[in-house]
Amino acid sequence: MKKNLLAIICFVSGLAYSQQNGSVGISKDVAFQPDSKAILDVGSEDAGVLFPRLTTLERDAIVVSAQDDGLLIYNTDEKCFNYYHALSSVWKHMCGMEDSPIPVPHGKLVQQSKNSKKKK
Repeated sequence: MKKNLLAIICFVSGLAYSQQNGSVGISKDVAFQPDSKAILDVGSEDAGVLFPRLTTLERDAIVVSAQDDGLLIYNTDEKCFNYYHALSSVWKHMCGMEDSPIPVPHGKLVQQSKNSKKKK
């Protein structure tokens, strides 16, 4: 009975806090305050975030719709992040390509290619 009461108190307290702030924060640091402009703010100085890791077969078994636009997974077969693009009804890859633009400082893009010649 005490466990149930404690769980209810924690749930109601968390609900009240999230309703006031509008953001959810996840951190090991008890003093961490989520950014008010973010729906979810994950804070850490020594850890990362793991997204669902699925094979291509597992990913393709997900029943997706237009509401799932932007669904993100890590594809363990491709060693690449995939996201669902509802407009084209396909999973797209977020992997780099050999001749893709490389970002450089100040927002300029440089096209790197094997056939690039150096200017003198």
